[in-house]
Amino acid sequence: MEYASTLSNYAGLLVKLGQFQDSLPLFQKSLDLSRSIHVDGHPFISYRLNNLAAVYENLNEFDNAKELYKESIGITEGLYGKSHPDYSINVSNLAGLLRKMGDMERAYGLYLEALDTAEAFLGREHPDVAMHLSNLGLILGFLDRFDEAVAHYRESLDIAESTLGRSHPTYGHRLDNL
Repeated sequence: MEYASTLSNYAGLLVKLGQFQDSLPLFQKSLDLSRSIHVDGHPFISYRLNNLAAVYENLNEFDNAKELYKESIGITEGLYGKSHPDYSINVSNLAGLLRKMGDMERAYGLYLEALDTAEAFLGREHPDVAMHLSNLGLILGFLDRFDEAVAHYRESLDIAESTLGRSHPTYGHRLDNL
């Protein structure tokens, strides 16, 4: 198991360096090892699927990414139901992919689901909820619903300020969104 984690960590470093193609076989090997060690539905498999999906997304291989995100969501939902922060993150990842694919309405619905899930588990004043609000602001802008987008961005900024402070980089990112 340590070897699978080491491969995944190394692949993650390559992603940070922008070396997506080089990270792909490492993430795949990490996933394969995790599947051989753990029962189907183990959280590590879900994490590995998400990592691999994100690489495919960055390589513009959207169909591969979409299937992996869906599989990851299925595992997370099976483990925790639809009321867990990991579920909301996975759904948000799929929504981001759908946004890139131009499916704004489906992306909006998934971003809204991700927000509702995170808020129910974490409460409204949590940095993860602020992230989901920001994502909703983004998609609402693409849907030409600008007043709603601004309201979501402002609330996201307010949460970031109250939970992280004005000197935190996330606060700056939320401010840039406005």
